[in-house]
Amino acid sequence: MIEPPPGQSPKAWIRETALAQRRSLTDRAARSAAIAQRVLPELDHHHQTPLVYVGVRDEVETDSILDHTLHQFGNVVVPYCLPGNELGLFRLEDLGELERGAFGIREPREELRANRLVGPQDISLALIPGVAFDHTGNRIGYGKGYFDRLLMQLPDDCRQIGLAFDCQLFAEIPVETHDIPMHQIITETQTIVCSPAD
Repeated sequence: MIEPPPGQSPKAWIRETALAQRRSLTDRAARSAAIAQRVLPELDHHHQTPLVYVGVRDEVETDSILDHTLHQFGNVVVPYCLPGNELGLFRLEDLGELERGAFGIREPREELRANRLVGPQDISLALIPGVAFDHTGNRIGYGKGYFDRLLMQLPDDCRQIGLAFDCQLFAEIPVETHDIPMHQIITETQTIVCSPAD
């Protein structure tokens, strides 16, 4: 792994480098479309209760994935922010049910949430965002721990797939004991199988 500058932790350096590289991409829409084409067969195969994050800012865009899943199966689970850096899970039936919420992320309208909550234990496949990944499935997020907490609650047989652009892949991500690796990472050019779901 390339050494970070003196005084900067490896994780902080990787996060900063990955974010800068992702911001510099000028064709994120086309790259996101290529990623979606790789993702859709996985969703069709594990369609019982898929979780798809709602892309924001420079992340891999997921609207086409959400739209496909809604048309194919009638609903899809999306996350939204709760106090304490936790995520709630909501069964989405239409993209029009989303509105801008915390951090500018589109989330389900508050008045709809109570009747369509989903428990983490019900998720069969989860598409997870990240800032950086390595080929063994290790992941760095934004540092708030939202998805780290969710990953710890997902069932053992839930297939966890990280979505990223090639520029977000690193040779080695430093890990801590609580970190949970992805089973698979999908980029615009490759599908990396890190480990099978139990």
